[in-house]
Amino acid sequence: MTIEPNRPLFHFTPPINWMNDPNGLVWHNGEYHLYYQHNPYGKGWGHMSWGHAISADLLHWRHLPIALFEQPQRGYTIFSGSAVVDVRNTSGFGRDGCAPIVAVYTADYHPARPLEDIHIAYSLDDGRTFTEYAGNPVLRVHNPKFGDPKVFWHVPTERWIMVAIHGAEQGWVDLYASPNLKDWTFLSAFHAPQAVPGMWECPDLFPLVAPDGSERWVLKVNTVLPNQGGSITRYFVGYFDGWTFQADPATPQMIYPDGDPIYAEVTYNNEPQGRRILLGWLRQTPREDRPWTGMQSIPREVCLREIDGQWRLCHRPAIEMQSLRRAHHVATCFNLSGAGPAPNTPNSAHEVDRGGWEIAARFDPGTADECGIEVDLAHNAIARAGYSAATGEVFIDAPGRPRSALPLRQAGGPVDVHVFVDRGVIELFGGQGQVALSALLEPETACLGLGVFAFDGVARLAHLDMWRLERVDGDV
Repeated sequence: MTIEPNRPLFHFTPPINWMNDPNGLVWHNGEYHLYYQHNPYGKGWGHMSWGHAISADLLHWRHLPIALFEQPQRGYTIFSGSAVVDVRNTSGFGRDGCAPIVAVYTADYHPARPLEDIHIAYSLDDGRTFTEYAGNPVLRVHNPKFGDPKVFWHVPTERWIMVAIHGAEQGWVDLYASPNLKDWTFLSAFHAPQAVPGMWECPDLFPLVAPDGSERWVLKVNTVLPNQGGSITRYFVGYFDGWTFQADPATPQMIYPDGDPIYAEVTYNNEPQGRRILLGWLRQTPREDRPWTGMQSIPREVCLREIDGQWRLCHRPAIEMQSLRRAHHVATCFNLSGAGPAPNTPNSAHEVDRGGWEIAARFDPGTADECGIEVDLAHNAIARAGYSAATGEVFIDAPGRPRSALPLRQAGGPVDVHVFVDRGVIELFGGQGQVALSALLEPETACLGLGVFAFDGVARLAHLDMWRLERVDGDV
């Protein structure tokens, strides 16, 4: 796949046609499964089905046949959802000691009838093929906007929990419980209209252990803003007792900006090391010169850290990304004014060679308004990822796009930025990971040069590590 001149080198893309939300993220028998919203017939949105790929390391993916096709004869397409491994065979779908993988997803009946229901299907061949449950739908609320179910096993209450969006009004998620994935009982609803105007989509609910050993739960939603205002991602940190989710009033919601192309983020079920691994869809628009549309973010591990007296959800690149590191360059301790290459790092087109790169840098902003990493692109275009002392924000400036920025709340001192540069995309992690941003580079311009910058003053580069990243050859 990566022999194509504009195919990303280490971000997942479908072989052809449209891809959007990651679905059914689950680990089973040594394989990470990535199901995803997919149009089998074209590069634009439509005919929603579930594409499928597997990986042993979250990086090298093997593409498999479509797992769930739309069902036009039954009047619905397959929208977003999740997957679980039913190791206890609560569903009764298992056979001969084989634990079924059960997909729980939205059946969208538009335009046949304005309703969305929850269906399930099961697999007894390690997630390759699925059989739809004859008793579908397993959950129906007679609402035109209902679904995107994320399901997980809740150990304390020994039952399945589902979190699903409900309605096109402002900010609703419903929680349900089931002993068997077939029969669902309503538990409670979480509603936050004052905090999150707009329609919610793609929820996730998961526990994390804080550094002090306490457990917190994170509720994540994507929000479609009213009046064509775009969309954003929001997280609430709080408590879940098996029946209700309560946001901690002392920890405010966290917002990811509309300028960031990431959407529909969701975390893995059953991750074997107990990590909380997240993927998110990076939204592209169809183009004639590109056989696919859409990519997934690099795998991210999320955790909680206490920052400024508040629990913050932090993103960091999954450790598997380090296996792609090849040539290593280091620069330390020099003052910076303007833009240019860092000492001992590649700075020519021949040295950079249109590859993928990882850069981890620590800056002391000094008197500079802005400092960070500069990426030279084709046609004399430049992208920058860094820190603005003037606004207290981490940012990405990409050609032809509005600035994507988030406050870092840095109270002086050095600033850490961790940047990944691939064909068509930049991802940035700032501070301790409490800030994560991404920006598309379209068309998929390759990296022709790398450097550092400091504008309107003098900054100091305390340390910089730069690695060339090996490309990941997908098995189509």
